[in-house]
Amino acid sequence: MAGSPYSEQIKYKQKQVTDNLTRIGKIELPEISPILGSEKTQFYRNKLEYTFSNKRWLTTEEVQQNVVYEQMNAVGFHIPNAFDKVLAIEKCWLQDDISNRIRNAVRDYAYQHNYSFINLRTHEGMLRNMIVRTSTTGELMVILICKIEKEEEMALFKQMLQYIADTFPEITSLLYIINNKCNDTITDLEVHTFKGKRPHLRGNGGTALQGRSQIFLSDQLRTSLQPLQSSAQLCRTDR
Repeated sequence: MAGSPYSEQIKYKQKQVTDNLTRIGKIELPEISPILGSEKTQFYRNKLEYTFSNKRWLTTEEVQQNVVYEQMNAVGFHIPNAFDKVLAIEKCWLQDDISNRIRNAVRDYAYQHNYSFINLRTHEGMLRNMIVRTSTTGELMVILICKIEKEEEMALFKQMLQYIADTFPEITSLLYIINNKCNDTITDLEVHTFKGKRPHLRGNGGTALQGRSQIFLSDQLRTSLQPLQSSAQLCRTDR
């Protein structure tokens, strides 16, 4: 369904909900208005988390054609049923394009300076994850998560953080987390501020800068307010 036009997706979702209520729930429903679709179908997310891996995922076609990449380190998204492999992302259409520029710049800097990407099986390597959050007020937060066990690794890591800060002055909060565990959970780890504001963090990188949670209001949540606004309008009309 994800490959279908958005207009067809929401029709299918409406049918699915209606079927569940009538066929399974045996509920008699009044006439149902069409789903109010989102005004934005691209660049609507306000948070993305990318994974680094030393094992780039290859498509079936690439494997059959014996495609060989000079660089097998990758940053992108996990592949279902292949926890140790990552789909390399060049351009993502889910979040503001600043996310693409930051991710690609960090990747290229790591390639050029031979930073190690995590091996998700042996847990060896430095770069693990990166979280990018945008906001309704233009504030921008980046969290880089790495495995650091030696002082020289920390020095290299801070050189990368300084590169990010210099290259993207629009970042209002540049944070980092040292995760030397075998899992990616970060709620039990200390968050360090490298540059900018110190945010108030809520689980898994969820944030509200200095208590101002509205600045990270996602377009998904804004879209969910549309039915309430429409209902309020109908109520005013019926008076």
